[in-house]
Amino acid sequence: MKNVRIFGAPLLATGLMLGARTAAAQVVSTLAGSGAIGSADGNAATASFSYPQGLAVDSSGNIYVADGSLKIRKIATNGFVTTIAGNGLPGYDDGPAESSRFWGPLGLAVDAAGAVWVADSGDVFDGAYVKKIINGFVENLVLYPGYAPTALAFDRFGALYILDEYEGFWRVSADSSATRLASLWMAQISLGVAVDGAGNAYVSDPDFNRILKISPSGAVTTLAGTGDSGNADGTGTTTASFRHPAGLAVDEQGNVYVADRDNHTIRKITAEGRVTTLAGTGKTGSSNGLGTAASFNSPTGLALDSEGDLYVADSLNQRIRKITFSASPISILMDTPALAASNGNGVLEPGETVRVAPRWKNPSITGMSLAGTASALTCPQELSCRLVDSSASYSIAAGATTDCFESTSNCYEVSASPAEHFGIHWDASLTEVLSTDVSKTWTLHIGGSFADVPAANPYYADIEKLYHNGITVGCNSPAAGYYCPDGSLTRLQLAIFLARAQAGSDANIPLVDTARGIHYDCYPGGISVFTDVPPGDPFCRHANYIYKTGLTTGYSGVYPDMQFNPSAPATRLQMAIFVARALAGGDAAVAVSYGPDPVTGRSYNCESSLTYFTDYPQGNPNCRHVHYVWAKGVIEGGTFFDGSSKIRRDEMARFLVNGFDLNFRGF
Repeated sequence: MKNVRIFGAPLLATGLMLGARTAAAQVVSTLAGSGAIGSADGNAATASFSYPQGLAVDSSGNIYVADGSLKIRKIATNGFVTTIAGNGLPGYDDGPAESSRFWGPLGLAVDAAGAVWVADSGDVFDGAYVKKIINGFVENLVLYPGYAPTALAFDRFGALYILDEYEGFWRVSADSSATRLASLWMAQISLGVAVDGAGNAYVSDPDFNRILKISPSGAVTTLAGTGDSGNADGTGTTTASFRHPAGLAVDEQGNVYVADRDNHTIRKITAEGRVTTLAGTGKTGSSNGLGTAASFNSPTGLALDSEGDLYVADSLNQRIRKITFSASPISILMDTPALAASNGNGVLEPGETVRVAPRWKNPSITGMSLAGTASALTCPQELSCRLVDSSASYSIAAGATTDCFESTSNCYEVSASPAEHFGIHWDASLTEVLSTDVSKTWTLHIGGSFADVPAANPYYADIEKLYHNGITVGCNSPAAGYYCPDGSLTRLQLAIFLARAQAGSDANIPLVDTARGIHYDCYPGGISVFTDVPPGDPFCRHANYIYKTGLTTGYSGVYPDMQFNPSAPATRLQMAIFVARALAGGDAAVAVSYGPDPVTGRSYNCESSLTYFTDYPQGNPNCRHVHYVWAKGVIEGGTFFDGSSKIRRDEMARFLVNGFDLNFRGF
C-alpha cells in the first residue's frame, strides 16, 4: 500500500504549547545516548543514535526521535530506548512497523490518540510522505499537494501543520481539508514548526536566519532575527540574530524556544520579541551544566513536555539532551521513619498519624533552600483525614535529590481515621507549594487494602504498592478484597502482572501491535504469536506484549507453531529470568559478569567461582539471570535460591516492586 488518503478521526492537540516556566535557572543534562553513532536500543546510557533530527513528546512524557538511521525511536519515561518503526533501510514501505522503511525522517508530532506522525522527506520523487505510526503499523498518507515535508505540529483543535521545503506552509484540518497558509520556499531544510494556543504558527527560516510568525489567516511577519547571520541577543528584528535556526517549541505563555543550530545554542524569544540565550556556550561540545556553561554540537529538534522541561536533539553529539528549569518533584515517602502514632512500614493506614516526606530534585549547580506549605488535603468520603502539620523545609545540594526528613527533619504530618475498605482502592491527596512558587498535588495511598494481608505481613508494603500501581486487583477469593498471598501462579498469570508492570498500566498494553517482526491482533479472529494463547483470549495481549518486549521467548516451538504453556506453574527461576531481561533491556544484555553495582555494591562472575547462590554456580546457564537480579537488589536472602519452586503471589509482589520500581511516587 503506497498512496493512501487517510486522515482518521478528529485529532486533539498534544505537546504543542506546554509547561510554563516557574524559575529562571536551567540545567542541561543528557537524557539518552552514549555518544556513539548507531541505532542500538537499550538503557539511556548505552543506547545510540545516528544524527537525530526532529523530536516530539506524548501526553505521558515519552520522547520520540526521528533518527538518521532511518528509524523512529522512543525514549520511555524510565529512559529505555526502543525502535518503534523503520528497519534501517531506505524506502517508502508502510505496513508492520518493524519492516517499514523511511527515506529521511525529519519532523515529528504526536496526536491525542498517541499516534506518531512523521515528515519523511528523503526522496522528493518517490516516497516523500507524511506517515502515521499507530498500533504497530505505519501508514503512508497523502494529505496535501506537496512532496517534501520537513516539519510538523498540531494545534489544540487537532489540525496538523506541515512545512514543505518547496510547496510552502499548510494546515490540514481534522476533516482532512488542506489549506496553504503561506507560500514559503526554502533552499535549506527547516525543522522548525510550533503552534501556540491562539493558533499562531512559528516557522524557522534558515535561509534568512529568522523566526517567522504566521497568523491563523496566513499573515506572515518576522518575530525575531535581523536577517543577518549572527549570535546576538536583543530585541526582535532590530538586534537579535541567529545562525541557521532549526527546531522550535512554544510554551503556554507564548515563549518560543529555538535550536540555533550553527551557534550551538538554545535561544528563547518572549512574546514581546526579546531574544536571550538559554543554554549553550556558542562553541561545540557536549558538557552538561548550568545554562550557558553547557555545550551542544548542532542542536536540531526541540520538544516541551507537560512539566515544562525542554528536550534537544543534539545531532552531532548523537544524544538527546534535557533542559530542566526548576526544582522537580520525584516521589513521596510516607510513614518512614515512624511517628509515635504509626508503625513505620511506609504506608498510611486508617487510624494512623504519619510523616509525609515529598522528594524533590534540585537541577541547579548551586544549593537550594526551600520552604513548603501543604493544603487542600482530601480523602475518600468514608474516611476522615486531617493535616496535622502543614509546613516543611528542604535543603537540597546542587544536583541532588532529597526529601524534607532527610534534609531538615521538618515534614508534613497527616492523620486518617479508622475505617475498613477491603478491595477498594483509596487515595488521599494534598497540594504542596514551595517558596519558589512551584506546586505539586501529591497522591497518598491509603493502606489496609486486603483482608488477608495485614500490616504485619512482611510483604504487606510490596502488595500495597502493586495494588496502588494498578498491577493487581487481588484474587477475589473467597471474596472481593483478598489477595491470596500464599497462592501460586500460572505462566499466563505471571505474564499479566509482568506486562502491566513493564507497560505502566493495563491500558498501555495494546491489542494490536508488532512483536519482533510478527504482527499480532488479539481481537477475535485475529492472530497471536502463541498458538495456545489465541486471539479472543482476554490475556492474549499480555502474553504477546512480553514477547514483543523480549521478556519471554515462549515455552516451545517457533512461530507460527510457538507455544507459551499458559497453565504451567510459574517458578522462581522464570520470575528471575523475566525480571533480569526487563532490567537489562533484553536477554543478551544480562551480563555473565557484573559489578560492583553502584547501588548495592554487589558483584558476580558466572565464569568463575565469584557467585552468591550455591544452586546456580559457575557454568549454570541461568547463573547470570539469578545473580543479576540479586546484584541489582531485587532479591535478598540466603545463598540457596531454589529456582524450581513455585513462586508465591507475595514473593512475586516483591520481585515486581523492586524490579520495576513500583513505589508510591505520589503522582
